[in-house]
Amino acid sequence: MLSAVANIFAQLDLDRDGEMNFRELLGAYYPSCTVQELDQFIHKYDSSPSTKGGPHGGPGDNRRRELNPEQEEELASFLAIIDQNSDGVLDVQELSLIHI
Repeated sequence: MLSAVANIFAQLDLDRDGEMNFRELLGAYYPSCTVQELDQFIHKYDSSPSTKGGPHGGPGDNRRRELNPEQEEELASFLAIIDQNSDGVLDVQELSLIHI
């Protein structure tokens, strides 16, 4: 199971930085789209000035979604369960524990 998850992750992590950004996920979801089509889609729906990489499409994109206290607690609890070594980063092995 772990090797299958690692293989899928490696295929989706196009820039091999160990993280999957929005552009990579979008490209995986729409594999027949060209880079230009992905750029157009990101530009159309992303209001940030930067659209190349990063969590919302841009490395300089520092937008942060504000969560209410209940959402923060729920997210922290969920991540604490998955983050087995408590390093604050979810690696491939930890992600493989999620059964979606």
